[in-house]
Amino acid sequence: MEHKYADLATLPYTDPEKEHRVAIVLNGDKKCGYHISLNLYNHGYTVYIGCRNVANYTKAYEQIKLQVNKTNSGTKTKRKNNAKQETAEKKNFGRLEYLPMDMKDLKTVMRAVLRFQKAEERLDLLIDSGGGYIGVAHQTTKDGFDLQLQTNYVSQALCALLLLPQINHAKGKIIFMSSVCHFLQYQTCDAFEKQTYDYSPSFIFSWFRYGLAKTLCIQFLKILAIKNPSITCYSVNPGIVINTNIFSSLTTLPVLGIFFWLFFQMVTLLFGVSEQKGAASVVQLALGRERSLPNTKEHNTKSSVDLVSGKYFNKYGIAINPSPVANNLDNSASTWILTVRLLRDRNIQIPSDL
Repeated sequence: MEHKYADLATLPYTDPEKEHRVAIVLNGDKKCGYHISLNLYNHGYTVYIGCRNVANYTKAYEQIKLQVNKTNSGTKTKRKNNAKQETAEKKNFGRLEYLPMDMKDLKTVMRAVLRFQKAEERLDLLIDSGGGYIGVAHQTTKDGFDLQLQTNYVSQALCALLLLPQINHAKGKIIFMSSVCHFLQYQTCDAFEKQTYDYSPSFIFSWFRYGLAKTLCIQFLKILAIKNPSITCYSVNPGIVINTNIFSSLTTLPVLGIFFWLFFQMVTLLFGVSEQKGAASVVQLALGRERSLPNTKEHNTKSSVDLVSGKYFNKYGIAINPSPVANNLDNSASTWILTVRLLRDRNIQIPSDL
């Protein structure tokens, strides 16, 4: 059976003049995150773009406005006599807001959450669009975590934990972008803060650090879904989205750099997906298209949300099994407990009922 991406134009639209819906897109200023922000804005959401500085936000803001204007102008010229299209042309777009945060500094993440909570009572979508450090040597952040671990897991988990009141209020969704690299995590994660894979050569073991972080994301959302049945949680593998700028630490290596560059070009050509398609994998689930359930009696008697929350999805929005380590419920519970403890050890106030 041939699978296809959902047509994003057909996904549910929210008129912001009638209903207020809010999304946070972590790293929403670049790559897949930018396209996720663009699509949610197109569908009527107030989109808080989480990024490091106002310059990055301003660039994304201007690009989104320009893209929307171009699309509307082309549509009006092509279909100006179509009555349905005239209605679409009059639709109201959402709103874009700046949410300053640096994922390698947990204090900025907490400040961003407080800023959001002062402005909004609800959060319908919390989306991690990826964008953490990949393929870098082991480094320790000021918070005491490996750089890849913090920017690809710890900061996202902290956001989710602190924003639970707003997400519960909206009965919203949490979506973390995953990766096939999570299959590299071959051992349990009972002491993940010590699994730095700080071995040589770093350009190989950096992928194990990244795989660990993505495994933890899957496990974290699995337990979060169990503990919060009113919230829908998804891990989404958008396919292989390769931007060589992300891997500059590898492509600029002496001698080996050219081989890495050629390798990434080949992988992109054979297996890669564009940033737009990577974003589409997330948006189709964010806006309510779960296309994952078999035609079974259980499927016919339960809502799709009941059945798929906490699951792992491929790029077409189809629920599949993650790695055995990521799918292990006991190990997932250990990851949850350790995550909460490590955050509390850093004097971060996490609700006691977690």
